Amino acid sequence: MDALQTENWKSVKADSQQDIKINPKRMQRSIKKQLEVQGIGTKSQQALKLQQEETKVTHKEKSRKQKEDEKQHP
Repeated sequence: MDALQTENWKSVKADSQQDIKINPKRMQRSIKKQLEVQGIGTKSQQALKLQQEETKVTHKEKSRKQKEDEKQHP
């Protein structure tokens, strides 16, 4: 069991050494790309954001329709 734990530790250590050699700007760019693809937040946060966007669109449509009605019937 101890041999398995030391093997895992060695692999983690090797990965962290590799990360040090990467250019910081390049690392930030790659992280930004990954976050754009994946999205930020939990599933519930994403669902709330989607709901907000939907209500925003419906509110805009409603207000636009109301303005058009006011222009036609002063």
